[in-house]
Amino acid sequence: MRRTIAVLAAATLSLGAVATQAQADTARSWYGLTLNLPSGWAMTKVPPAGLGGHMLGVHPKSWKGFDFWRPGGFYLAPPSLDSSGDWPVKYLDDRFGFDESHSGVAENRASCVATGKDGKVVDAKSAKIVDRAALPMAAGKSWVRRVWQVKCANGSTQLIGIWHYAKAKLTVKGAGDIKAFDRILATVDPTRFKLPKG
Repeated sequence: MRRTIAVLAAATLSLGAVATQAQADTARSWYGLTLNLPSGWAMTKVPPAGLGGHMLGVHPKSWKGFDFWRPGGFYLAPPSLDSSGDWPVKYLDDRFGFDESHSGVAENRASCVATGKDGKVVDAKSAKIVDRAALPMAAGKSWVRRVWQVKCANGSTQLIGIWHYAKAKLTVKGAGDIKAFDRILATVDPTRFKLPKG
């Protein structure tokens, strides 16, 4: 009897944890693309501007908007201006990331995320891929994914992640807590994603 009660109590606690997690995550949408944001996270729509076009910044709520030069968040970039079809997967295994000249999306190299001199890489040759596992997401889709370790001029060592979904030509770049980014990006459903014209 006691064992039965213990098992039921454990099951109740487990279901409670799942329910709490579900309540903590908030479903959000961006041009038809959906994702779940954990408690403490926010997203900022970046309007069309030059080469960058439409972008979405995902970051801690404590930030005052999205900051491209601050580690701890990531952004979803618009489709490539290059229509070759193999961008950027063909270039993702480069030691230092894929060159932005292949993409039409700025700052796609595995460079340090910081402003001014602090943002410089100490030694480009030291950048190395430390994880190349694909990341499954909703609707049976998967991100092509690469994570680089980069040494920065400010003395820090950063992890830079790039995720790419070829069918929608969506690219994500982030620096910092790759596991936290993976958790959010695993919830993405790109089935109905469609950017407006212009």
